[in-house]
Amino acid sequence: MAQRLRAPLAARFSSVVLRSALVLELAAGADPCARAALELRAARLCRARSRRAIARRLRRIVVSGYDAGSPLARSEILEESNALIDLALRLEAPEPVEPMGVALAKVVAAGGPLPLGVTPGTLHTLVGLARASLEGPR
Repeated sequence: MAQRLRAPLAARFSSVVLRSALVLELAAGADPCARAALELRAARLCRARSRRAIARRLRRIVVSGYDAGSPLARSEILEESNALIDLALRLEAPEPVEPMGVALAKVVAAGGPLPLGVTPGTLHTLVGLARASLEGPR
């Protein structure tokens, strides 16, 4: 059975209230061990349940071709549909994943905001980075 992270109440509260900001920090490469709230958010993102939810969202984006209100362009999604499905499959795989990769996948699945340095029109780059980041450093 997985060991639960025991963190101070303030860190648990911050990891919930600041979840979007923490996900963006993790997607930008922040060290999950830098702060308790980041560590908690990373642990939650890497849970099988969270990974499955992100994978479902990625599949919905591919099926619909685009998401209303998303900065992702329909043409980009159609061009990257195989890569998005591959990313979803990797998220659902039982192998361990790195928080940065899951956070990047969540950003793609949510349709934005994008991490610092990533501009709209770069879905190919973002999906490739998410997929590579799931594996961690080699």
